[in-house]
Formats: sequence, structure tokens, C-alpha cells
Amino acid sequence: MQIHPNLENYLRAIWEILQKGHVVRVKDLAKALGLKNGTIVSGLRTLGQKGLVIHEHYGHVELTAQGTLAALEVMHRHEVLHEFLAGLLHLAPALAEEDACSLEHYISGEGLHRLIHFIEYLRANVDLDKVQAFLRDKVSPAPVPLSSLGAGEFAAVAQVGGDKGLQRRLLDLGVVTGAEIFVEAAAPMGDPMEIVRSGVHLTLRKKEAQAVQVTRREVHALPDAAPGLVHVVYLKGDRAFLKDVEKLRLMPGQVFEVLASERGSAVHVRLGGASTMLSHDLARRIFVQPYHDKA
Repeated sequence: MQIHPNLENYLRAIWEILQKGHVVRVKDLAKALGLKNGTIVSGLRTLGQKGLVIHEHYGHVELTAQGTLAALEVMHRHEVLHEFLAGLLHLAPALAEEDACSLEHYISGEGLHRLIHFIEYLRANVDLDKVQAFLRDKVSPAPVPLSSLGAGEFAAVAQVGGDKGLQRRLLDLGVVTGAEIFVEAAAPMGDPMEIVRSGVHLTLRKKEAQAVQVTRREVHALPDAAPGLVHVVYLKGDRAFLKDVEKLRLMPGQVFEVLASERGSAVHVRLGGASTMLSHDLARRIFVQPYHDKA
């Protein structure tokens, strides 16, 4: 039976209230779902027409045998998704709950069946600690001093420390929380460090770079990027190069698709709906980040 996602939420809320040993009233459902009483009554009428609930005017709400099965199915989908998101992917509990509530309405029976067996396989055959450590490093890397980055690395500023004078200088340079930084060059001992922020080239002393905490972000020269959606984070070249890429609309922030790339050869991309080839010389000066990692 096809049930609208909103009505599945009704069934889950009814079931949860019943499990607490309480009778279910319209005002209880309205509070649980954040809806008005009139909306609840209309939804219960629809569920009643489908044979899922019994609700007499001004009376309590009861689940039919069919409604109980439907509620249990919704709860089961939610529990499986929540276990996958929170238990395996280590998503924060509140976010795992929110995502599970959204996904539970749309996953197919076969999709759920395969996900259950996939979870079983992971638990039996995979070192989950390593998986979770990998995800943590990829998605939520620990902040490190900017001074620890090497040439060609890309990061976002997480925190600016140091004394007030140093913080004021860094603020004047635009090195603030959330700013994206590309390391252009770093001296062998890390002093000085050449960085680029929003297209502006800056030089920082080692003491200044040590005061800036950043989180690394995966970035590649375009020829080294895997096929898929990417976005431009940095362009490295002279004015003639910048004019060439501007004509292609490949400016920082632009999203496009890498179709195929091989080291030393042209890169095949889809840009603005059209397929085109970029020379290796041009592509190697375009630095991109996987779109799914775009903050």
C-alpha cells in the first residue's frame, strides 16, 4: 500500500505513544508532529479510509492490525537506516536521526533488504574502526597549524590564535575563520610561506602561520582528478592563462564534470552542458576539489 511520507509519520508517532502505555489523542499527535489539530484530523481521516486507524469523532486513535504492521515497517526502516548512519558511518546522533527520518520514506523494500545484508557483511568482514577513522579524516579532519602544510595543499581556516596584535594583522590580511587558503610555496624550514586567499597572494612568517589552525581539504591538479563532479578552488598561472580560463568560465567556484583524464594527456570535461577537451598544459594549472567535499 502506498502511504504518503507525512502519513507514515503519523503511524510512527501513534506507535511511539502507544509504546509508552498512553492512549493516543489528536492533541498528542499534534504536539508530536508539530501540526495543528485540524491537520491531524484530516490525516487520520485519510488513514482511516485506508483501513490503518480507527478514530471516532473526539475519540482516541487506535491502529488496526494492518495499521500496526505498517507502523512496524516504518519503524524497522528507520532503525536500519539509523544504525547505518550512526553506528557505521558515525554520523552525529541528531543528524543521523534527522537523515533517517527523511530517508525512511523513500527507500524501496529491495534497497532496505540489501542494506541490511550490507551491514551484516561489514560487521563480519571489515575493520569498522579503520573505516570510521578514514571517514573522520576525510570528512572531519582534525585542525593542524597552517605552518605544517606543504606547497600545493588546500585548507580552510578553523581558528586564528596568537596575541591580539598578530590576530589583528591576520584579520587585515583576510585570514579569518572559514577563509580558504591555497599554499603556493613554503620555504624548506617553513619560513616564509606563500599563500593565496581569494586570488590574493600573501606572505606569512612561520610564527604567523603557526597561529592559524586549518583543516585540510582534498585538492588535485585537474589532470589528477577522478571522473565526476569537481569545483575549481585555485588557478595558477599568468594573466594570459587567466584570460584563457575566464573565456571557458573556469573561475574559482565553478562546478563542472571530469569525464576522463590521463596523466600527460588532454582532459575530457563537460562544461556548461558541452563536452570539451582541455590541454594538459592548461589543465595542470587548474586545481579542483571533489564536489561532494565542497563545504
